[in-house]
Amino acid sequence: MNKIQEFLQGVTILDTETTGVNFKEDQIVEVAGGRLVNGEWIVKELLMGSTKPIPPGASAVNYISNNMIKGLPTFSQCYDSISDTISLSDTVYMVAHNSNFDRRMMVASYDRDSNTDFDRFKVQEDWICTWKLSQQLLGHRYNEIKYGLSYLRYLLELDVDDSLPAHRAAADVTTCGKLLEKLIDLAVEYDFLDPTDDIGDQLLHLCWKPLDITTWPLGKHKGKKIKDVPTDYFLWCIDNIDLLNENHAKYDKDLAQTVEKVLESRL
Repeated sequence: MNKIQEFLQGVTILDTETTGVNFKEDQIVEVAGGRLVNGEWIVKELLMGSTKPIPPGASAVNYISNNMIKGLPTFSQCYDSISDTISLSDTVYMVAHNSNFDRRMMVASYDRDSNTDFDRFKVQEDWICTWKLSQQLLGHRYNEIKYGLSYLRYLLELDVDDSLPAHRAAADVTTCGKLLEKLIDLAVEYDFLDPTDDIGDQLLHLCWKPLDITTWPLGKHKGKKIKDVPTDYFLWCIDNIDLLNENHAKYDKDLAQTVEKVLESRL
């Protein structure tokens, strides 16, 4: 078994579907975990009940209705089933697409009942994010490429059955697993990764090293070079946009650090 195969044997690809994006109030209604077995991603999935109704907007994205989860045990009532679904006891790294969302949602869900089973996966450094890896490997300036899982599925022509629907947790886990394999291949091809050394450590470094954001991504200055965006606009954004709010699901640490760096140089 080579280093890449050894690494892949120890990861769980995780995906959650939720009632919304508020970590303090919203709840997980589906979790799926995928493990590589004989070269194929084998996925377990678990639907859960919720004390908060799924709003229509969320159902339109994840295709889970309130009727589907009616009467099911909630997250806090099925810890053992969740642990089995995500292979919690023998996972070295959790992998997800936009892992900060899944990580923070899982941590918040466990913490509501002071459950400690998930403690070792509370920190970002125990996760590998295929969204971040895609940014690092495929060009990271805004508007040059999209990084959604479905988009990357077709952009990179991943080996995913065309009949597999998007958005449900199990389907996203399968696609994310295939994406991880492709990104590792690209990292080796681009000399970002030494296939004879520890794969996990290298991917963590590549995944979480700061991105150099050069183009502003939204609002009236969208498309401008960061250096040309006015200072007063940056100050307004800090208080008013989700991408710079670390308590919001859309928080973009790289963009926030870029703005902080620019303001430090100006003020």
